[in-house]
Amino acid sequence: MAIVTLLVGMNLNQIVFAETAVQYVTLYFVDNTAEQWIKDDNAMIKAIDNTNGHESYWMTQVNEILWETSVPMSAYNITFNRCSPDKTTQWNSWSTGGRDGNSVYYAEGSEYGHWGVFEEKEMHFHAGDIIYLDVSEFTAWKNDNVLMYVNFNNASKEQNSGNDISLLNADKELYNPKGIKKENEDYIYSYEVSPEDEGSINLRFWREDLEKLWNCSAVLSYEDYLQGLNCVKVTEWDNGSLVHRESDENENTGLHKWWKDMKDTDGDGLPDSYEEEIGTDIANPDTDGDGLPDGFEVLYASSNPLKWSTLENGVSDADLDIDEDGLTMLQEYLQGTDPLESDTDNDGLKKMKYKYQVLINIVVLGVSVCFIIYLKKKR
Repeated sequence: MAIVTLLVGMNLNQIVFAETAVQYVTLYFVDNTAEQWIKDDNAMIKAIDNTNGHESYWMTQVNEILWETSVPMSAYNITFNRCSPDKTTQWNSWSTGGRDGNSVYYAEGSEYGHWGVFEEKEMHFHAGDIIYLDVSEFTAWKNDNVLMYVNFNNASKEQNSGNDISLLNADKELYNPKGIKKENEDYIYSYEVSPEDEGSINLRFWREDLEKLWNCSAVLSYEDYLQGLNCVKVTEWDNGSLVHRESDENENTGLHKWWKDMKDTDGDGLPDSYEEEIGTDIANPDTDGDGLPDGFEVLYASSNPLKWSTLENGVSDADLDIDEDGLTMLQEYLQGTDPLESDTDNDGLKKMKYKYQVLINIVVLGVSVCFIIYLKKKR
């Protein structure tokens, strides 16, 4: 009775109800496409929380392929939008559905991908990562016909009392260098991380003569690599700096180079483990039945191998002409041309025009031959 009397005598407007503190979780968006194009044109990524009133969050770009932002832990249905730098125009959209406790979304194409968990075990070099060595500012590193190597840990000569390391007697736990065979241009080398190297978190470049390791570069960590610092620039005998270097257009980046060595039951160009991850059928090379192999859709067409019509406009992916060169996706696949590039060989001619030009040349040649035969008979 006393409690009721107290409440009646109070102004209810004076009662302040404590709000439950909102808990947040970090969401990650990863460009897992073959070309890693999402960052192009200084694109901005926006996460939309469809669970809580369509609240939007502009994501922070961590490196070339990774964006992050914090959202309420209750956020379940998320959409990611790729927008223009001024944030006024939407270019691409990934409607991801429910994340089911996952925290990272891997974009596999222009409008599709899959959820996963961003775990500490992912914070290491992966097969397919490209790293560079630049000795252009200290060319003496290349003297004496030395060879360039990479060693996947941060060991230096300090662990060997400051002396050169004899490869014959070296501690393999510290010194197990891999040869670098590719010199992209004068004084610039590149190395593609192999499955055997995967899992390492640090590396140094070395120069040696097959018997001894002489000099080493600065350390490149995977954390540095994630920040876009993918190149070690040598500036003195045993040191240097870390810089960013744009990948060459013809370099094979990502895991796809190694897929040829993995089990591919249906022969569609995608290993079984990857198909299980994205939800395609490991026993059917064309999961969505659009006439295009799953591998072609993922690696070359950037279309959804799970949808007959990626654009959902009633037109099969096989009948689309994305690059507007007069050839459908299916024709591009059969001819082995790039479905996203109207001039595959960069000769200034679109592919369909080139095809017609070849036919015209054949006709002209045939007419010429007939005319020559006619003249000979007339004589």
